[in-house]
Amino acid sequence: MLARDIDGRRVSPSEVGRLRKANDSIGNTRQLLQFGRGNVDTDLRETDNKSGWRTKAARQFKDELYARGGGRVVDYPEQMTHAAAAAVVFGAGNCGEYASTTSVYHSSQLDARETVHRVAGSNHAWAEARVPADDGIGASTIVMDGWAKGPAVLAPDSRFAARREQLRSMVQLDAARGRDARIATNDLILEMRAKGPAEVERRIHQGVTLSARFTAVIDSLLPSGIGDWSEQHVLNDAFAGRVRAHLDAWPVDSADLLARAERIAGEFGVAGATGKVQAQQIIAATRALAALR
Repeated sequence: MLARDIDGRRVSPSEVGRLRKANDSIGNTRQLLQFGRGNVDTDLRETDNKSGWRTKAARQFKDELYARGGGRVVDYPEQMTHAAAAAVVFGAGNCGEYASTTSVYHSSQLDARETVHRVAGSNHAWAEARVPADDGIGASTIVMDGWAKGPAVLAPDSRFAARREQLRSMVQLDAARGRDARIATNDLILEMRAKGPAEVERRIHQGVTLSARFTAVIDSLLPSGIGDWSEQHVLNDAFAGRVRAHLDAWPVDSADLLARAERIAGEFGVAGATGKVQAQQIIAATRALAALR
């Protein structure tokens, strides 16, 4: 929100609450998928490739769930619950699993007439919270991309979602359909967990073959972004560049910048001495978000 304020485009009061809930949903997804991303080099290094092994196991489990259809076509909403359940069981995933998990669980946080969408772009997927009155550029659409680095953002500011004409909503959930999706997802999670942690570990180790280890070693030796993804930032470069230029022009102890951050903290219900501390945290987070990448 401070980045938008600095850019001369303050977030409207009606969107503040929605953004806060969207941020909570991203945080929830990242906690559920605690081992991280299975195709991002930073997570693979930090987990000694556990995020990759777990993602592989999750996708194999998802395929098993799909096969239960006995040859029938499994529709996208059901596929989404399969992906979310598998990701939660194994604690990792790629962008598709992050998008599915966020879509399923954010459905419990929807405002009246708001919907959550699992969206596909060019070689990427994420979740969006949409309202009926939105315009063609998605000015009120909130992008929830837990796979990318950063918080929930409005669509025009997103790296992946700004070009609306290139996107496709694969699944749309309102509050009622979202409840059904959460029940279906949670049932699958409980079914797998009932088999015990040893079964989860067996499935993970089953995929750690000699050839898989060799491929992982080769990928780890390649430059960032070759073999595995380098970490992607949620903000588009143009927006981040404008914000960075403004921040660089201000002194570190700028009273104007602090006042803006304190006002934003107040919009989240934090004031007084706590609000001042929160304001400093907001400034630090905004600097990190807009930093050179």
